[in-house]
Amino acid sequence: MTDFNAMGAQLMAHRDQHSLHEHVATFNVPSDWPEPDASIIRPERPPAPEMTDSEFQTVFGSWADWIREAAEVKGAPVDFVALALLCSASGIIGNSRWTVAWDGWKEPPTIWGILAGDPSSGKSPGQDAVLDPIKEIDRRLSAEFIAARDSWASKDEVAKLVASKWKADAKQAIAEGSEPPQKPANADAGAPPVRGRIRITDTTTEKAAELLRDGWRGLLLCRDELSGWLAGMD
Repeated sequence: MTDFNAMGAQLMAHRDQHSLHEHVATFNVPSDWPEPDASIIRPERPPAPEMTDSEFQTVFGSWADWIREAAEVKGAPVDFVALALLCSASGIIGNSRWTVAWDGWKEPPTIWGILAGDPSSGKSPGQDAVLDPIKEIDRRLSAEFIAARDSWASKDEVAKLVASKWKADAKQAIAEGSEPPQKPANADAGAPPVRGRIRITDTTTEKAAELLRDGWRGLLLCRDELSGWLAGMD
């Protein structure tokens, strides 16, 4: 008795092999393989796009002349000073102002910027043109914090003595069955002052989160080497 199922399977296998041979395409390496794109290993790069004077003035307004002068003094491209200024402004403004595109959509003025260039192309000098004044503000904030901390420490010492006496008086009053005295207002110096700061540099993401928690306004993060910052994110 003929096994029609087996014959059918053999016919289908033969047909599939025949179909496979029909669709095999030959590949000619010399003519079909494209030339490799060697541009990724060449040091030459096209120049960055440039703004016209009118465009530059429109974008940066009253800061345009300062940016040009700072770039000339630092011997750096205008691009590096301009981008450092935009990023620094976003960090200083922070949460004090948010942009509202329309009702229900608001964004903080956060700008991420990277100064990309060859070694000795002026990245650090261009950035320092903007950061130098910010460092001076940070020094003033640090001095104010030290003074506020010393003042709070003195109040805290007095508060501890007042609190200690109040506890003793309250304990004695309770032992005698009388009403304990109210806790004096100066028995607590309050929360210690928080150091005001604008800028942070080399810090862990965990520490940055703590600093952002203590300062509602926001912070400007400046890193000399991006590789360390990215690696710190694990």
